[in-house]
Amino acid sequence: MRSIGLRQARLLGGGLVAISLVLAGCSADGDGSGGSSGGGDTIRVGIEEIPSQWLPGTDNGYAWVRVPYETLVARTADDPNEFVPQLAADWEIAADSLTFNLRDGVTFHDGTPFDAEAAKFNLEYVIEEQGPFSSGFDAVEEISAPDKHTLVLELSRPSQAVMSALTGRGGVMVSPTAIEDGIIKDHPVGTGPWAYDEDLSIAGSEIGFSRYDDHWDVDADVVDQVVLVAIDDSDARINALTTGEIDLGDVSVPQADQARSAGLTVDVYPGIHYGLLFLDRGPGGAVADVDARRAICQGLDVEGLAAAAGGEFLTATNQRFLEGEYGHNPDLPPIAFDPEQAEGTLDGRVPGLTMLAFEQSQQFAEALSGMLGEVGVDLEVQTVTAAEYFASWYDGAYSLGLGDNTELTPEEWYLRWFAANAPGNPAGVESETLDAAADAALAEPDPELAEPLWAEVMRIILEEEVLTCSEVLVNQAIGYDSDKIGGVRTVTWEPSSVEFTALERKD
Repeated sequence: MRSIGLRQARLLGGGLVAISLVLAGCSADGDGSGGSSGGGDTIRVGIEEIPSQWLPGTDNGYAWVRVPYETLVARTADDPNEFVPQLAADWEIAADSLTFNLRDGVTFHDGTPFDAEAAKFNLEYVIEEQGPFSSGFDAVEEISAPDKHTLVLELSRPSQAVMSALTGRGGVMVSPTAIEDGIIKDHPVGTGPWAYDEDLSIAGSEIGFSRYDDHWDVDADVVDQVVLVAIDDSDARINALTTGEIDLGDVSVPQADQARSAGLTVDVYPGIHYGLLFLDRGPGGAVADVDARRAICQGLDVEGLAAAAGGEFLTATNQRFLEGEYGHNPDLPPIAFDPEQAEGTLDGRVPGLTMLAFEQSQQFAEALSGMLGEVGVDLEVQTVTAAEYFASWYDGAYSLGLGDNTELTPEEWYLRWFAANAPGNPAGVESETLDAAADAALAEPDPELAEPLWAEVMRIILEEEVLTCSEVLVNQAIGYDSDKIGGVRTVTWEPSSVEFTALERKD
């Protein structure tokens, strides 16, 4: 096993304390077995809508899956580059493998044992399905379970992305029995501290969870019940918070003061990295011309939009990775706003463009549409429900998209959106220049030596080929009554996310 420095250790693994990060929106066991209904503290959480299905590795809406599901490793709430044990008690990192020592005595909510074979089943399912989060496991060559509590991932190359992917939606552990029986589509079955409770649920509008008495962390001090309530409008969620129908819920950042005036505590925190993605860029595509893509970016005054928003709503960041973060290229200036040049270049070069949006992205998408209209480009924004959005926004039917960009390493970012086989690259095209630069970065085992190679990948994506632009950090807001609810801790590395295991009722 090769030795690694402190920075590499923080990027690749380590930690001593188990945590359970959960968030607004999901369900678990199909029949409620393992749950503990009735009595005790209950937290009611307002979310936009109930996710429609719960297969592992599915883009079903940010991190809502974390109520019933857990992962092998987790991230600390305040540092996305520090990993801590969850279902894996510890692990070893080598240049060509990751070996996990799994916890003993863990069961899924339906009684199925969680062991190395179950973990292998889940990861192979995600990889073989080639869903939106499979790309993080690109370096995984083989998965084996030499014994009940040992899981080995053989790697084709050293990879930062694999450990990162294991903490996300592609790394959730789901009961193999529930997948094979088919009940997982409607009622997820995980290992988390809460299990689906049919008695607390109303089909289509509320999903309730009760504490799972056989959870492996016997010392976990969590509320007895979590009920997720579908409320599809921010105004309605604010009203539900003030009337006590819900205890906690996302609110629109521009409505934060309105919510505060109603007596609520509102925490505003960094949330989603949005970047305009040119999806239909294959031969003959609406945005196949690099000069047209650059001109579209010149027609977008994102810095002006951020300034008008007063900094509370969004911040123009120019690129996915901020200054000081691994993957940032300090030599890349933003594409300058130049509407006159944009209009001259775009004259007749692109047809009408389309983009999907949902509640959280609608305002930004419509602002982009308005700006492009000023330079002669028609961008139609189609607003749909969150479930419809996540199921189809980059399925190849739309010209442009707003990447949620939850990837925390440049390797993940490239593999999800820009590689020829990336889930977020429906056109399936990649230039020889980008392919060669990415191959060089992927082949370098030392993260410090790889960093300038990734900076070159960023330059090609953002400056030379203009595959994305107008990157912004969009703040989010969560409202609650601080006299009733305590322990509200948001996390900055996953949208709409709070640490539910820390929540407590005060009344």
